[in-house]
Amino acid sequence: MKKTKLSRGPSLDTELCVRNAGGNKFEMIIATAARAREIARRDRLNEQHTSASVSALLELQQRQFGIEYLKKVR
Repeated sequence: MKKTKLSRGPSLDTELCVRNAGGNKFEMIIATAARAREIARRDRLNEQHTSASVSALLELQQRQFGIEYLKKVR
């Protein structure tokens, strides 16, 4: 029987996300949640088939947005 390798999705470094959010986990969660809501409204069907929250965390990890995003949405 051939074993299949299951994908666990994109690799996220949560510690890097926290550092990119200024070192505050709470603000990272608030900013990521706001960005995820924006992504969900914009793209009903994501071409990468990942959830909006994972997409937002990946963007934060790649420094596509940061803690200044909170000032924009508040």
